[in-house]
Amino acid sequence: MTSSAFAYVGNSNSFKFHTEGCRFERKIRNDHRVYFKTKKEALHAGYVPCKVCRP
Repeated sequence: MTSSAFAYVGNSNSFKFHTEGCRFERKIRNDHRVYFKTKKEALHAGYVPCKVCRP
């Protein structure tokens, strides 16, 4: 799965999602990464937006 096809990256451990390039997105372990195409998709899955990058 290539991340370039996705706009947002979620952390399955914290249930927060980030834009690519956010300093916290870069720290997410590979086994905790969840990819979303839209903000609506991330919110529907129960994830909350990062307070730093504000996706």
